[in-house]
Amino acid sequence: MAVNPDQAEWWYGLGVTLDAMDRFPEAAEAFEKVIAQRGPDTSVMLQLSNAQINAGQPERARQTLERTLELDRQCEAAYCQHILACALMGDHDEAEVSFYLARQITEACPACLDHLGRSFAMRRDHNRSIACWQAARQLDPGYPGLGANLARAYQRSGQPHRALALYMHELRQDPGNRQLLIDLASLLCEQGRPVEASEKLRRALELDALDIEAMVALGDVYLTLGQPELARKRFSQAAGLERGWPGVQLGLASACLAMGDTPGAIRHAVAEMATDGQSPKQALQLANLLLQLREHGRAADWLGPMVEGNDPLLIDEPDAYVKGLHLLGLARLSLGEAKAAAVTFRRVLRVGGHNDLALRSLAEAYLQSGRLARASAICRAALRDKPLDRSLCKLSRRIRLTALRSRTGF
Repeated sequence: MAVNPDQAEWWYGLGVTLDAMDRFPEAAEAFEKVIAQRGPDTSVMLQLSNAQINAGQPERARQTLERTLELDRQCEAAYCQHILACALMGDHDEAEVSFYLARQITEACPACLDHLGRSFAMRRDHNRSIACWQAARQLDPGYPGLGANLARAYQRSGQPHRALALYMHELRQDPGNRQLLIDLASLLCEQGRPVEASEKLRRALELDALDIEAMVALGDVYLTLGQPELARKRFSQAAGLERGWPGVQLGLASACLAMGDTPGAIRHAVAEMATDGQSPKQALQLANLLLQLREHGRAADWLGPMVEGNDPLLIDEPDAYVKGLHLLGLARLSLGEAKAAAVTFRRVLRVGGHNDLALRSLAEAYLQSGRLARASAICRAALRDKPLDRSLCKLSRRIRLTALRSRTGF
């Protein structure tokens, strides 16, 4: 008998199969057809919302889950998924509300704790995310992904030894997990162990030769090791697979600069500026690179929206934001915009607190704008903390010499 594709059961089976194949958008469409033919069904709607979340459609998942809760206000699984959908949309207050509503139905749920932990991690509240994931692990030690999430949280909260121990434990349990290998390599790089990091990344590429994230990370490690030719090879390989992957053009630019190819470095740096999705670290690396290439105008154009506009990339990272502000000030100083640079450096000090480098830069900006008394006062303040700093002493002499010239006319 021929299969009738209008039958709800057929679409349901197709949806389950597609979901198992990680073809989530198609799975969601199949589940929607089931609901359209069979009418609202709590279990199918939960499968639909899960497929929508995995397909990167948290808004649609949230709508599906809210329809599910209209049908059954006691559906704890719907509240559980609602936590994650809201978190992915950035609505973390509503995510917490859903968590507490779920707790009124079922006291202990590792999935709810996992989802709330992810919400805290998105807000960079690593201590609370760690507490959630530890509690979830106590409820279900085998719950997928908890160990890796905890290791990343330890790493980001400045607990590298605990992170390392947990990464190693998780890899013993799952030696073929490429993401764990990549994350462990990141930690090893932070600890100044690039050779060991390269070994982990090569292992990840042995498992999947087309893993772009591992390629880019290995290229960065080769740059750290002073091997730009090998770095360029890896970045070129990644560009061949996906040219617009964040960090690929940045890596190629850095490799070109290290090999003395300045025009190539500029070309790739400009291409990276047109790429979306950089991390705060990559955004600052690109700004630094543009300054090294004396592309000061482009550096200012790149940083301006991140520290003075509506781009949240650096604003949500306090340390990165302060560094971005300082780099913007340096770009403006190099463009001859000394007054604007001074305003930026004052903002660095106001937002980031005492900063010797910012004080030095502010004194330089005042010097270039002709405000010698202010330049001298700022330089003296910096010298009180670092009286033997050669660059500060040199700046102080330049300020005094400029003041003498202005008084004598020579």
